[in-house]
Amino acid sequence: MHYVISDIHGCYAQFTELLELIHFKDTDTLYVLGDIVDRGPHPIKVLSALMEMPNVVCIVGNHELMALVGLRFLNTQITNESIESMDEETVGNLFNWIRNGGQTTIDEFKTLSLDKRQEIIDFIMDFSVYEELTVNGQKYL
Repeated sequence: MHYVISDIHGCYAQFTELLELIHFKDTDTLYVLGDIVDRGPHPIKVLSALMEMPNVVCIVGNHELMALVGLRFLNTQITNESIESMDEETVGNLFNWIRNGGQTTIDEFKTLSLDKRQEIIDFIMDFSVYEELTVNGQKYL
């Protein structure tokens, strides 16, 4: 069975409840159409769960794009040099991300080890831009 969801926005409890409700199995495929992170209380917990699910296809959403800018910056050592190298565009992107619910992602991300932080970034960077799928003769993009 194929399932499609979007806009999880860090709502881990609701996400796992949904998987139980549909009786999601290892033989099923879940397509997540972006906006996994931000706003809700546990965006990193949702990402970590998805990382463990080989039958999930994640498609990048605008919140993942905003988060990547911020998470990559947060994953660097913050020094006087790194702060001075921040241009106006980077500052604007960080502000926009936080204004759009990025604080919950930041709060969870900063509790992770450096290795786990990089795994999260790499996972998001591997998200597809789009997928093509045929189900029962019907094509989807």
